[in-house]
Amino acid sequence: MQPETAGVISLSPLGRATDLYHLVLAAPQIAKETGPGQFVMVRCTDEQALDPLLLRPLNVFRFHPAEGRIEIIFRVVGRGTAWLAERRPGDYLSLLGPLGRGFSSLEKYRRILLFAGGTGMPALFSLVEQETKTDSSLSSSVGKSIMGSSAGESTGSPMGNTMDGPNREFTLFYGARTKDELVFLDLWQAAGVTVHPATDDGSAGFHGTVTGAAARFLPGEFDFYCACGPRPMLRTVQEMMAKYGIPGELCLEEAMACGIGACLGCVCETVHGYRRVCSDGPVFPAEEVKFS
Repeated sequence: MQPETAGVISLSPLGRATDLYHLVLAAPQIAKETGPGQFVMVRCTDEQALDPLLLRPLNVFRFHPAEGRIEIIFRVVGRGTAWLAERRPGDYLSLLGPLGRGFSSLEKYRRILLFAGGTGMPALFSLVEQETKTDSSLSSSVGKSIMGSSAGESTGSPMGNTMDGPNREFTLFYGARTKDELVFLDLWQAAGVTVHPATDDGSAGFHGTVTGAAARFLPGEFDFYCACGPRPMLRTVQEMMAKYGIPGELCLEEAMACGIGACLGCVCETVHGYRRVCSDGPVFPAEEVKFS
């Protein structure tokens, strides 16, 4: 974790009917150190200004260590993010990151459920993209091992891998207010994820919540789940998965002041007492979080 001055490569609105934006930044050090589920704190004001004073926490959508780039999706909700939405290529932003505890490795799980609500989607996509890269690397090494084996020799493969890659399945329940906010569905599909959209207004997919959509498919032979979104959604997901005995992790969204655990302004209740979302999380084992 360290401060970094990042150059704006591109900033694009995601559809005419949304307040979502896609930001691509040149941030070599942060890109090199980021893991799925981590976030950055972004200074959303001019260099000499102090208003807004607090930095804004934003999930990392994609990170590209070799290219030194990170991608962020954010929603305009106030003065800080409104200022951010006016940046142009060639501008510079002050960042602090990567921050927080991200998702655990999913390598030992075969069938994985994902629940994304609104701007909770980016954290989950970074997880799937990283796991897909790991699968590809593992598949390549297994393939080389098999090709290099002597004739008639049997070579075991971890996790039931074949030369085509690990036999894992990702299923995403993706919720938004309307179909225009279901962004980057093409990237999810390209990653081989089965996507079940849900919209509040019924304009795409299931008419209702992600948990309502998921209820039609459960119980099922799922091994693990990951969820990120608003707290009411996470609470319902937690209760539903506990009912079926499926373990998982929750990525909490919370307003933050410092992002490094110093101010105690973003605590959540867990079975181990109160924990700081910014530094002890934002990802927690699902069974540890208490929603009062």
